[in-house]
Amino acid sequence: MKKDVFLQYYYHFFKFIYAMETGNYNDAKEHHDYADELLKDISDVYEKAEFHYRTALYYYYIDQPILSIRYATKAKDFFSKNVGYEVKTAACENVLGISCIALKQFEAAEEYLLAAINTFKKQSEEDSVLKVKYNLGLLYADQNLSELAIRYLLDAFEDEEHDYKTMFLLAREHLKLGKSEIAKTYIEKGLKASTKEYYYHFSILQNMYSEHSLEKVESVVNEGVSYFKQQSLWGYVQEYAEALAVKLYNEKEEMKSNQYFYMSYEAKKILEEKGALK
Repeated sequence: MKKDVFLQYYYHFFKFIYAMETGNYNDAKEHHDYADELLKDISDVYEKAEFHYRTALYYYYIDQPILSIRYATKAKDFFSKNVGYEVKTAACENVLGISCIALKQFEAAEEYLLAAINTFKKQSEEDSVLKVKYNLGLLYADQNLSELAIRYLLDAFEDEEHDYKTMFLLAREHLKLGKSEIAKTYIEKGLKASTKEYYYHFSILQNMYSEHSLEKVESVVNEGVSYFKQQSLWGYVQEYAEALAVKLYNEKEEMKSNQYFYMSYEAKKILEEKGALK
């Protein structure tokens, strides 16, 4: 019986991880909930800590940073108190860092990320070092420190054909600096390499900074927002609806602008109900 429980647990646990990493958040939730139920019959404290860590990542991805912090802290409490789990402890600090970025707690975020990268360097975990450099780039990008952000992002950017997340931030930060030609290169590569979720991020970014008609921009944003609603990514619904509302308002399209401000407001309410307001 116990072996069967373990097999079922691992099946759903790994399905959960795969769905999460490929951006299929509805599937991820389904497998997460199955695994969570099965975990109640498993006494292994390491497995529980590992599940808490992955759950923290999941909540970060779906814009619920408060829940992410709760589960990352649970995982870190176990890993940090047991010898041999230094890398796992640093991984938890990395998640705590990015969750603090989402909550605009930038000082705490930087402390967590620097602690994580120091451990990863000591343990020669080069791939993890690159991930934290990317997250430091995100930290500075979210504070509009674009030049500093680009420096960290370029340092993390080794897979120049497939690393669509770094391409997206590099494109966005170069656009902030008015370097549209450099941004265009990253956008074109990113559109080819990205998941469905990031395809919409790139498309919206490309059109929001373009000379396309308002109708075209609105159409692209609506297509993306529709997808984000399906995946319960309410943070992006809020962000993009608000950005479009501002763009429409600046173009004297006040009636349409009001519709998108209200859409943003509704998404914000959903986030508040989930304890996930950025």
